[in-house]
Amino acid sequence: MENKAPLRLQQALIKLLDQQELDQISVSKICKEASVHRSTFYSYYNHQYELLEDALQGISRLFDEEYELEQTKLQQTSDIDSILDTYYLKPYLLFIKKHRKLYRIYLGRSRDFKKEETFSYHMEKTFSKKLKFKGIKDSRQIELTARFYVVGLRAIINDWVLSDCLDDVDDIIRIIHEIVF
Repeated sequence: MENKAPLRLQQALIKLLDQQELDQISVSKICKEASVHRSTFYSYYNHQYELLEDALQGISRLFDEEYELEQTKLQQTSDIDSILDTYYLKPYLLFIKKHRKLYRIYLGRSRDFKKEETFSYHMEKTFSKKLKFKGIKDSRQIELTARFYVVGLRAIINDWVLSDCLDDVDDIIRIIHEIVF
């Protein structure tokens, strides 16, 4: 049987991050929340920051899996050839809505979640490919275009998440399209 301790520790850390800052969360608190012994913690991690790194990788894998699954349900039917097309946006927003508590933690603790590294990862995975396909070759233009999109999207999504994702995903997409297009 596969050992579930690392996953339980990751989930415990994320839950505790909802209540306090990372530097206030001790290994003992994490172990108590995860119902594991300290020795179990130390058999996987040296400290809580290492656990956070592991949790971030897990969240990223979960996002990739769920995003791709949702995207397979959609057809790219819009004439709008953009990163902000429903084909790209809807799976992203559905993930955020489903995991809004986690996203709220991310909003409140973004410095702990290495926002810049996350941006770089998604820029390479999504923005760079799409913008290069559209003929944009200059790396600085690609980076600035991606930042423009990300900052605007983040503002809309942050507001949406803070209102507990009450607006329908399709309504949020419509608003984004009206603003951008």
